[in-house]
Amino acid sequence: AVIDSQEKNERSMQNETGFYTWADMEDKEQPEATADPFLEPMNIPLNAVYSGRKMNAALKMNMLYAATSTPNLWLEFALSNKYTLEIGGGYNPFEFSSYGDSNPKLKHWAIMPELRYWFCRSFEGTFLGLHGIYGKFNVEDVPLIKKPDYRSKGYAAGGGLTLGHHWAMGRQWGVEASLGLGVLYLEYD
Repeated sequence: AVIDSQEKNERSMQNETGFYTWADMEDKEQPEATADPFLEPMNIPLNAVYSGRKMNAALKMNMLYAATSTPNLWLEFALSNKYTLEIGGGYNPFEFSSYGDSNPKLKHWAIMPELRYWFCRSFEGTFLGLHGIYGKFNVEDVPLIKKPDYRSKGYAAGGGLTLGHHWAMGRQWGVEASLGLGVLYLEYD
């Protein structure tokens, strides 16, 4: 296709902002493949799109989960043009300040893998996911959960479906929102 100079200038201005569409990338020259397929994803910084290369991996944090005072980290990488695998989890070893006569804690760790199918291409637009979860917990005297003077210690396992969307916010940043529905089995004493 022949592209006039005004359209080229508009595309270059758009690309300077860091927002790319797949139509823009189709006109770009694709990079040569590396000899070692294991090293190829390492040539592209995490959560980045440069010079028309598609994103191969993303390093993420769940901000709502972090708001519960739980440090968490997620790694998602492309399996193909339509599928990605996300593996992540959180760990909360903290005890909260004394609250009257109680000593509340919400200690836990959890691992949550998810296989995602992207309706457009990996890391672009809307996705449908199949997720699982496994973890252990030790919850005591948290006023919002139950009455004071209780303690629950045990494990949780489950899985379900997720529907979400990813918005690119430049070359190295993105925002993602998702809703999940699933089942969770709890065993505690």
